Amino acid sequence: MVRTGLDSAHLNLLQMPPSLDGRSRYGLRVEGEQLVAGCWQSTPMDLGTVVGVVPCGKGRIIFSTLEICPHLNDPAGPADVARKLFCNYIEYAAQPAK
Repeated sequence: MVRTGLDSAHLNLLQMPPSLDGRSRYGLRVEGEQLVAGCWQSTPMDLGTVVGVVPCGKGRIIFSTLEICPHLNDPAGPADVARKLFCNYIEYAAQPAK
């Protein structure tokens, strides 16, 4: 059995307060991850992982709570950012783990 930082006992969803447009932001509490991007909650003070990487066997798992997939087929503009970020995830995942 391969252990990762994503064991269910150590994975908790941290819901951030709604943003100005009424949508919520989510971060994860994960043990053993490499934090790439986080979200902050001030009351009570807490930091959640929005984009992270955990080792898994000889590779790694990249996880994200960002809303990327629903925007991949949108017209140019903000969707270009979602597409570039998604491509960056794939490119990074394809590299050998160090």
